[in-house]
Amino acid sequence: MTDFRPSSRMLAVCTTVASIICSVAAASAIAGPAASCSSATLPLPDSRCTPGARNPDVTQATINNTICVPGWTATVRPPTSYTNELKQQGIVDYGYTDTKMSDYEEDHLIPLELGGSPRDPRNLWPEPHAGSKSSITKDGVESQLKQAVCDGRVALNAAQDAIATNWTTAESVVGIANTLLRPVTPRPDHIVIAIEENHSQEQVVGSANAPYITGLSGQGANFTNSHAITHPSQPNYLALFSGSTQGVFTDSCPRNAFTAADLGGEALAAHLGFAGYSESMPSDGYLGCTSGTYARKHNPWVDFADVPVSSNLRFTNFPSDYSTLPTISFVVPNLQDDMHDGSVSQGDTWLKANLDGYVQWAQSHNSLFVLTFDEDDNGPNNQIPTIITGAGVKVGNYDENINHYTVLRTIEDAYGLPYAGQSASATPITDIWR
Repeated sequence: MTDFRPSSRMLAVCTTVASIICSVAAASAIAGPAASCSSATLPLPDSRCTPGARNPDVTQATINNTICVPGWTATVRPPTSYTNELKQQGIVDYGYTDTKMSDYEEDHLIPLELGGSPRDPRNLWPEPHAGSKSSITKDGVESQLKQAVCDGRVALNAAQDAIATNWTTAESVVGIANTLLRPVTPRPDHIVIAIEENHSQEQVVGSANAPYITGLSGQGANFTNSHAITHPSQPNYLALFSGSTQGVFTDSCPRNAFTAADLGGEALAAHLGFAGYSESMPSDGYLGCTSGTYARKHNPWVDFADVPVSSNLRFTNFPSDYSTLPTISFVVPNLQDDMHDGSVSQGDTWLKANLDGYVQWAQSHNSLFVLTFDEDDNGPNNQIPTIITGAGVKVGNYDENINHYTVLRTIEDAYGLPYAGQSASATPITDIWR
């Protein structure tokens, strides 16, 4: 059995209530070598520091009243004020050279949806977003294991043991690897994705300055644990559109067109139709970097070789007869109306004035509307609003961990498209459909 090594993260969260317990751990840690955790085991955590811990309230006998109840994990999820402190210290403990907090998820090794301990530092670690087996991949494994437990195909203890030991092999260990078919996602006639800018979930949904968006959150699927990929803006747009940041780390115009797979190219190759509509772009097919309140950094489709200029349209071309829309459309307001330079109220008002007609039409015309944000206001968690409304969507708050790759994967599954970049390892959204 692996010895548990108390880390400085554990010492950092000692409280008065737990002072006796913490003092024992502290004395043990201080008496030995300086606390540290190895990153050599990635994509797994160092089991000496992060062995996992369970929630005693979740047992096989209680799963139907706890983890198998939609939204239950939101009732036990610790606040970011708690997990951010652990994340910051964990980045130090693990010796990561990249110290940017938004590049990591403070992951529950045994996830909350499998009865992991919400607050025990032994169950929390800073898991990198980067890599072929990353936090994004693990989220998919967690969802599949939870589904198997709640369906009665796998015992809770077996799932917990498997994911705590080695999450990369957990599905095969419990016998569900390669047994799940591609999830069934409804195929809408049209889908419109609108992207706003630089605000966190708490700054928008529920804000008096965003009555329209707040109303939308109560009319569809409101994702309360949605995250961008990185900072700044441009790589997030690329991630949503192509499953990769394409090696872009700034908002500067790319010098050459990308040849990687992307949603627009996939849709066009499948004869579905694709268009991107940008407000204040000076002309259709425009390739310039900026013009007034238009910014190419917010227009990812122009960066890909397989998306023709004919799909790069001004928002003035957005039709009033929504049935003439291509199957997949993106809408990007200008810098004033997307909340980048303008206010939350201004962006909220623009959405209602310009897209509510489509939003209402979609409900009765087998179509969807997706509202998301590129990134938050440069916070460490990069938590953003994401709302999906339209035909066949179950109204509610959904607390599964999603990101731009998740949304892309869901759209690709809806139309049977190939997977672009990291969408291949993302878990599609399947629990919001009626």
